[in-house]
This record gives sequence, structure tokens and C-alpha cells, in this order.
Amino acid sequence: MERCFEEARSRGCRRVWLTTTNNNIRAIAFYQHIGMTMCDFRRDAVALARLVKPSIPLRDRDGIPIDHELDFELVLREP
Repeated sequence: MERCFEEARSRGCRRVWLTTTNNNIRAIAFYQHIGMTMCDFRRDAVALARLVKPSIPLRDRDGIPIDHELDFELVLREP
């Protein structure tokens, strides 16, 4: 990820952001560990995503409902 951040900085990007789902606990911990901050929460957004990609399961393999989207960002430089 650091290489991605450095590449984004070199291209003049102000921030890097990504989206994951509420059930992706390992990813959420990883993103926070590398300094990213949760910047948005979209309740029930996965229902809309399923209209485009119906293969998204209702629950993950641990039985956790997949319902919400969370955005994480890392500010690379202030405007």
C-alpha cells in the first residue's frame, strides 16, 4: 500500500480512498493500522450494489450480514 501512496503522491493526488463492506473486519483493521481513516458510512448500500452485481451474497462465510459500505481515506497532502 505504501508504494500505492507514494505513486499517488508523485502524481499529485491529494488523497487515496477505498470502499469495503461492514463484514470485512480484517480489511478494516488493516486500513486503520496503515493510517487510513473511515470517512463515510453508507447504510444498506450493498442492496444497491446487488442490483448491479447480484452475486454479492447476503452473508459472508462466517454468517455476518453484508449490508453496509465503509469508505476509508488517507490524506496525502492538504489542498
